[in-house]
Amino acid sequence: MKRLAAAAALAAAFATQAAAQVTAGTYAGTSADGNSVTVYVGTDPYTNNTAIVGAAIYFTAPCHGGTGTVLVSGIGYDPNSDLTGNQVTVNFDEANIASTITLTFNPTANTAAGTIETAAPDLYPAGVKPKKALLCVSKKQPVSLTYAGMSKVPALRPGEANRLAAHR
Repeated sequence: MKRLAAAAALAAAFATQAAAQVTAGTYAGTSADGNSVTVYVGTDPYTNNTAIVGAAIYFTAPCHGGTGTVLVSGIGYDPNSDLTGNQVTVNFDEANIASTITLTFNPTANTAAGTIETAAPDLYPAGVKPKKALLCVSKKQPVSLTYAGMSKVPALRPGEANRLAAHR
């Protein structure tokens, strides 16, 4: 009888761990180069699934072209990227920026880890009469996030993005 009770307790523990869900709210952290990355977990209004419903990223991207230019920028967007199990890939592509974040959430520890990469153009030289556009790339690097509590996702319409002021 004791063996049966122990087996049942072990099975219940595994079932609870397998059923653990990602906690809705804000997950904040940094990429390997020290830039801020924040994602908002909530419910996708179109699918009713758990999803990344908002994101705000900052990045440092060295530019190609031999000018020594480094683009330091950020963007906020509303991806509505559904989680599959505890994993998600967030692709954001618009005319002037492309970014991919892949995350695996640990619901027990309320953390997420994965990678981020971003590319964007920059005008050179800066000003109203640039001579060329440079491709600036923040290469794929690790990102680590921790649950920071509940907060309201900045209001954006689907597909809309806000350019964030550079900071460090």
